[in-house]
Amino acid sequence: MRRCIKYCAMIVFLVGLALLSFASPSAAKVAVVDTTWTTWPNTVYYFFGRNNTKQTLGPNAPYTDIKVHITAVDKYTLYINGKQIGSDDKWQTVETYPLTGSFAELYIAIKVENFGKGNGNGLMVDIEAGPDRFGTSTVKRRAEQVIKANVPTMVEYPARWYYFSGDIETTFNNSYKRTDWYNFDYNLFDDAAKLGFKWVMLGNIGNINYLPDNKVEVVTGYNGDVDSGVPTNGGIQLRRIDGEDIALKKPAQEQNLVDGDLTQGFNYVMDPLGTYKQVDLVQLYRVNKLVLYTGDTNPQNWPSYSVRGFSAQISLDNFRYEEVGVIHDTGVTNKDNGGFEHAEVTFPAQMTRYIRYFITESRLYPPNIGEMMVYGTGYTYSGVYESPAINFGTPNTQKNFSSISWTGDLPKGTGIVVQTATKYRLADGTPSAWSNWSPFHSETNFKFDSPEPATEFKYRVTLSTGNVDRTPVLKSLKVTYSQIDQPLASARASISPIAVPMGADTSFVFKLEYTLVSGTPKQDIKKIVISVPNFSKVDSVFSSETKKLVKFTSSSTNDSLYITLADSLVNADNKSPDILRVYLKTSILKNLHEFESFVYNSRANDGAGGINVWENTDESWTVKSNTVLADMLSDVKALPKAFTPNGDGVNDFTVFEFTLTKVDIPTPILIKIYSTEGTLVRELYNNRLSARNYRIPDGPTGLKAGSAADAKKLPGYWDGKNKDGKLVPPGVYIYQIIAKTDGGDKGKTGTVAVAY
Repeated sequence: MRRCIKYCAMIVFLVGLALLSFASPSAAKVAVVDTTWTTWPNTVYYFFGRNNTKQTLGPNAPYTDIKVHITAVDKYTLYINGKQIGSDDKWQTVETYPLTGSFAELYIAIKVENFGKGNGNGLMVDIEAGPDRFGTSTVKRRAEQVIKANVPTMVEYPARWYYFSGDIETTFNNSYKRTDWYNFDYNLFDDAAKLGFKWVMLGNIGNINYLPDNKVEVVTGYNGDVDSGVPTNGGIQLRRIDGEDIALKKPAQEQNLVDGDLTQGFNYVMDPLGTYKQVDLVQLYRVNKLVLYTGDTNPQNWPSYSVRGFSAQISLDNFRYEEVGVIHDTGVTNKDNGGFEHAEVTFPAQMTRYIRYFITESRLYPPNIGEMMVYGTGYTYSGVYESPAINFGTPNTQKNFSSISWTGDLPKGTGIVVQTATKYRLADGTPSAWSNWSPFHSETNFKFDSPEPATEFKYRVTLSTGNVDRTPVLKSLKVTYSQIDQPLASARASISPIAVPMGADTSFVFKLEYTLVSGTPKQDIKKIVISVPNFSKVDSVFSSETKKLVKFTSSSTNDSLYITLADSLVNADNKSPDILRVYLKTSILKNLHEFESFVYNSRANDGAGGINVWENTDESWTVKSNTVLADMLSDVKALPKAFTPNGDGVNDFTVFEFTLTKVDIPTPILIKIYSTEGTLVRELYNNRLSARNYRIPDGPTGLKAGSAADAKKLPGYWDGKNKDGKLVPPGVYIYQIIAKTDGGDKGKTGTVAVAY
């Protein structure tokens, strides 16, 4: 690790679903530290067993001397029938656990810890029981034909594996008043869905030098639809859809065919030859398999009530269908996949949205269809990773979080956004509720904008793609924070009044109720920044600590008000909390505005940035407009009306000023300049803007400051050049400002003169 001067970095590894507590070794030496994550370990729990119909473990149960072969990435702990059998963290090897005795049933529970280092994401269990082999599988139920006493008998047995990601001990405690999650029986399977269990999907493990039975698959489960086990050297990517039934609960002609319950299907009442049932996958997927579960609930009747043959047909538009595969004599040609109950058509992967089965052959009786399943390959369209609570080993210390940054791979059409949330300690030491999630941040480096001071935080990462063939990858995430030189032990802010006319100059009172941190260094308040809806002016500032108005200087942009106190406020009387009131004037230009605020001490919080104060929810910092202006665009003008862009530093530019109102989300704004003949000279601006007053800020004396630096930040800044970067000839030009809305374009025009 590099030598710490002011910033110090270290790698933190999360184990399981909990964060190992730690304290930065440099925390006592520097105010601002940073912590970086490059791996995102996760823990997934797996379950296997019979259901409450008391089906036997397999076709030839009971079994004696069973052998269980197992491995997983990166570490597993195996429980069988409520007892721990073994554990191993060497995923390249397959361990064998012999079970002595006679077994008619097995309840297998496995905890798999993936360290997020890129070794894969999967579990393999191969159960060797007498003449039968079975184990991990994405197949939901199987049937076998066996011979006993020379009598053909169809025996049903389960092969369904479930996974669970999350706090399983709390879930079991809430549902069963116990935490021994690994000690369960068949009743669990009735509660699987409501407890949060899901069907496993196909996983992947590197070369383990072991060939299981061909009915056994490497399976996996995911946390939040993201995979942290596959990216090389760590990272998060979208999970693969391989092995997932992507038709589950999607819109279909018969919803019972995609409800996930094999016993609740569709029963034909007449010969179905030449008919079909389809499902809408809602989005485009790369599909390669269609599976039907067909036959009677009684295994003895499967041959009579199953479909004999069917084809798979796909379509992008639900009008033109293409046949991509067909199966004949189901129950005969697919006996290794489950006999009459399980029939599948595989085909080369193709992009599709609609898929249907088309019955090509029937049997003596109208068939029963238990479930229609569709499988494909690629990535899911979106996924979310949510971190555990992070306190950096100091759960009772208030912190000022400074910034978040991340690195990753973003193929075209993919995205990564990050959000944060915080909580703090109440006066009695109990933790507060979590704040709301912050806005989405797609930028790779941004200021931390959740409420502070806070004792802990968590982050949420959302990954998305527009194409199942591509995934973004989050490679690292870093947070910088200070827990030493930050002034506030607690703070809440509010505004009044909270309902005012839109566009009208209004007097407001901003109230900051705060408690300073005690101890060394002695803390104070020197500067406050308030998020304002428009250019603002401060009339006065009152402090309950000094019991009088205090001296200050202030300046404003169209979205921020900066107030610097002449003398820092300290807690001289050792009484808390104190109150600071700011009396200001501004106008609301949209339906809602939140007067967020940031506080600095006299040392500028040692570079950690402003403390983003919590809202006083008893009083609120949100102001609503109780009237609506007629025009979205108002106060439109060119300033100056004539300018001389000759480079002499005097009157070299103009600004097309305007006020945008009535929009609660950023709206597309287009600014164009035309010649008097109607020729487009230049498209000056084409982007989204929030409701603001877009003009040059006033100077200290109330006159226009007019600096080029201020003007260049505005969307209406024009330096007299055309679209080719050349100065236009002298003359009169027409400017046009257009706001694009759902109700059509709203525009204003004007003229400006160019002279030399």
